[in-house]
Amino acid sequence: MLADTAQRIKAVDLAIAEHDPLHEAYRFYSEGTAAAGSERYIQEFVDHEPVRRASPASTTPM
Repeated sequence: MLADTAQRIKAVDLAIAEHDPLHEAYRFYSEGTAAAGSERYIQEFVDHEPVRRASPASTTPM
């Protein structure tokens, strides 16, 4: 059970990193109310964390 809990936490972290509140990884480990809570939690990060994009200068070939 502890191993699954650890994997669920890692899955939520992955969803946050990928800015995907409906990521399939965390939904594998939770359903119903738990999944809905995780989705809201992840959405908070997506809504408030700026998306880091490469600047145009860094994407030009040398």
